[in-house]
Amino acid sequence: MGKIGKLRKKFTAFVNQLSPDQVREQLVLAYLQMEQCQRVLRGEDVEPVEMIDNGESSDLELFYLCKKAAEELAYLNEIAAKPDKTIGIKVEVDASDAILRMKQLAEQFRKVHDQLQPRSITTGQEVYYLSKGRIHKGIFETIIGLVQENGEPVCRLKGSDANIPAHYLYDSAVRLASTIGKTVSNHVSLSSDHESAFFIDSTNRVFKGAKWYLEDQKIENFASINDLRGFLISNVIDDTKK
Repeated sequence: MGKIGKLRKKFTAFVNQLSPDQVREQLVLAYLQMEQCQRVLRGEDVEPVEMIDNGESSDLELFYLCKKAAEELAYLNEIAAKPDKTIGIKVEVDASDAILRMKQLAEQFRKVHDQLQPRSITTGQEVYYLSKGRIHKGIFETIIGLVQENGEPVCRLKGSDANIPAHYLYDSAVRLASTIGKTVSNHVSLSSDHESAFFIDSTNRVFKGAKWYLEDQKIENFASINDLRGFLISNVIDDTKK
């Protein structure tokens, strides 16, 4: 039996000895604990929710790991914000794993600056991104972490609840619009014997379909890609006013 199997057995025994009312209460507290973990990752000074110990202190382990990660990211954000200064981390032969991880993260955060620089995006600047088939405007606040698979910075914007990878952000709506429609898929309604039109769906994909079908389904459509881009530029959703 692997580690997960052993934990499952242990946690099942723990839950089985609780009353139905206690189980409901602990479920609510678990949801609240997740909210606290999200808040502490955003840099808020909060305390963990008090839950019954399941024998592994899982909830507290998670909370304090999030707290530690938030503190490390805050420190590394300072490093990323000062790219012109050389930051040195001295690693001794007996350096702890934590220091080694800090060094690795510091190297990743130096790459953050290089990835954002081409778009010249700085804190407090207006940025534009595509969401649910519309161009949105937000205010760049900070980098909150890196995508584990490729080290790409993930950004937080004022007015948006979403955490957005850096390559989705542009410094102007026009520049963003120029990328829309470079890939167009044929919709199932498309046929050679009917007039066609273009539309963008809620997943930001651009399609070419039969105009009669789009009008019948009340799907906003456009005669050309440029018309579609012009509409999006003229109807930017301002998230900063939320």
